[in-house]
Amino acid sequence: MNILKKEPDGLTIYNPIAKDKSNMNIIANQNNYYEEDYLYNNFLSICESRNEEVLNEKYNIIKYIIKKDTLKSVIKKKRIDKDIVYKQIFEKIIYCIENEVQYKDIIDNIIDDGYNSIIYSIVAIALVFQKYIENTNTILINNIHNIYCELSSTTLNIKYSNKIKNRKELRDTEEVARNLQSDLKKITYINNFHSIYNFNDVQINNFNLDDISFINEEIKYRVTTGIIPNLIKPLYGNKPECGARELIQNATDACKERLIREQYKARIDINFDDDFIIIRDNGIGMNIDIIRNNYFCVGNSSKKKYGNLVGQFGIGSLASFLLGHKVLVKTRRYGEDNILRFDYKLEQDENNDSIIDIFIEKDNNFDFGTEIKILLNNNLKNDKKSLLYKLKLKEWYLTSEIQIYINGHKNESIDDTGLEWINFKSEDDNFKAEFLYSSSESQSKLNLDKKIIYNGIPLSENYDLTDEGVYPVSISKSPCINIIDIGLKKKIEINLERSKLTNFEYLKWDLKKAIYKKELQELKGKSPELIDKSNLIMKYVYNGQFIKNIPIIYSRMGAALYSIYTKCILYRNDIKKIFILYNCSNISFEDLNQDYAYIFSNQVVTKKFIGQRLLNSDVKSMCVYNYFMENYFFSADSWSNGLKTEALVSIYNNYGYNIQGNSNLSKSQVWDEHNRVKLTMRNNIMRNSQYGFCKIKGQEMLDLELVRKIFSNNKQAYIECRDVVKSNIVSLEDSFDNYYNSIFNSSLFVWKWK
Repeated sequence: MNILKKEPDGLTIYNPIAKDKSNMNIIANQNNYYEEDYLYNNFLSICESRNEEVLNEKYNIIKYIIKKDTLKSVIKKKRIDKDIVYKQIFEKIIYCIENEVQYKDIIDNIIDDGYNSIIYSIVAIALVFQKYIENTNTILINNIHNIYCELSSTTLNIKYSNKIKNRKELRDTEEVARNLQSDLKKITYINNFHSIYNFNDVQINNFNLDDISFINEEIKYRVTTGIIPNLIKPLYGNKPECGARELIQNATDACKERLIREQYKARIDINFDDDFIIIRDNGIGMNIDIIRNNYFCVGNSSKKKYGNLVGQFGIGSLASFLLGHKVLVKTRRYGEDNILRFDYKLEQDENNDSIIDIFIEKDNNFDFGTEIKILLNNNLKNDKKSLLYKLKLKEWYLTSEIQIYINGHKNESIDDTGLEWINFKSEDDNFKAEFLYSSSESQSKLNLDKKIIYNGIPLSENYDLTDEGVYPVSISKSPCINIIDIGLKKKIEINLERSKLTNFEYLKWDLKKAIYKKELQELKGKSPELIDKSNLIMKYVYNGQFIKNIPIIYSRMGAALYSIYTKCILYRNDIKKIFILYNCSNISFEDLNQDYAYIFSNQVVTKKFIGQRLLNSDVKSMCVYNYFMENYFFSADSWSNGLKTEALVSIYNNYGYNIQGNSNLSKSQVWDEHNRVKLTMRNNIMRNSQYGFCKIKGQEMLDLELVRKIFSNNKQAYIECRDVVKSNIVSLEDSFDNYYNSIFNSSLFVWKWK
């Protein structure tokens, strides 16, 4: 039976599932609860045919977390049928449970999806949580056992249980809690516009150390020198080029550190013969403290305090062993007279701890910096050309601030003369990121496409923007990116192998926007090409350095590249429809209705193309040339020489004729009926045939005289109308202005309509 409790503010349902649904309905009706709570009303209707026990828990969660009155007010303000909203909430919950849909799969539906945003947000909340326990006011989380949630005031608190057994489990749980916090903030994004939840923030409470039965302290251990051979392979594999790269990067870092202190000609010399490779820099050099605490302390780098340096992992001494087993080092610290000299080798005996003697010398001819000389492994000896190829020595540094010489020959670097670098991340973010826009001979020689250069070091793995969707437009070519760290608090980091950025997502969106803005500037420079002196529209698509075949949108606001940015600005300026004109030339923009936007295309119009458009709900209206209808509608007697059956039916429906009647006809029966009635429909469908076109879908249409002119001058024209944007993009009251105002501005348009 139901357990009901009367409270001053109304009914609280502790277990709204009854074994006898009729009794449940009687009780609810007796208390007028059916009329007062539409959420409960629709919950009951779903329960009549679905999993009662599961829905019971989900209902209790929703009831506890949601502000019922606020939700009702929002739905009312949206002029949406509340029963539809509430019913869809529970139907989607059941669907997700039965089809094993996870809450992460629907998070993307929450933003910019109209009233569906509210539905998906509540459904996601119901999927995140497992059960609300009333007597403790706690909320259990699905498939997560070491954390739970509590509501306090306006905050949803994520708390740790006292059942965590060890430090690793605690670290793992802390990560789970952080991910959950992030997901919950995404799910409740809707609260930015309507505070439908009983909390405005999600916080992680500190773990209570009194509740644990283990020491929450990191215990470090030391590694003897004999174990070093076993460390090298997992770090680098059998790749001697990684050793060369590491040493060259350390040398460039040393030069950059000296450049912080003085302006000088930074230089690195790489020389090799049959037996040795020598890497000599005139950088900052090392003293005894750096040698002791950093060079020979794996993982402890002296460069972490300098934000613009690459070699921050403290593994330079290990890298040498990828090239050879014996290393000789000479170094002189900037500003000091003494030279420190030492050598060390890779010990194969793990029980043998190497003792390294460091000698003090003086030599005024030895400039500040470090020289590392390595006796090459046998597989790298006796072949200079092969060594140059194997170690990829020409690829490990590209910028011109530090000159690199290989066996006396200057290595090619990027010469900034005549190149256009465009900054897309400011120095306020503790680093600077820029992309290379202009083509040049040096760029083609160095093959910089898709390349990321980090503090002068080209990362070995290329990146790719070309398959990243349409925000803001499709990118057809990925430019070279140059990143320079300028502070201690770094936003960008590279992986241990120095092959790629570990958080490229941080840059990607800004890079796309910068590319889009640059291409827009280029389009502005070509505005005279868009319309000729007689006001005919001449250019339909834009092809730039990094974007290709992007349609140009024409409107009373001007011309702009096709993108979600452009469409949203059109919508904000009360341009709600966009017409796409296929195979329509000799159109003067002065003839176009200024209430609409326009795109032009030379795409071939085929039977398949028209059929797809007829069935596409985004296409609101269609006009097609006469011959098409004659050939694929009136002359067609089956789907083999006509349109798809579904497309055929849609044309009849557009003219108010239900060709299927009240029965579900087979495809062959539909075509039999079509052959019987098509001639009687001819006058209705072909009413504009004398002007060369037929309207086969929808009501929205351009000025009739303009349409007649288009089809009289273009024998295979086709026109379709769409909404500029889907209504759900701008549905949440002021959210459109709040979210987009900082991004959109009229500068997207290259000229104004006269």
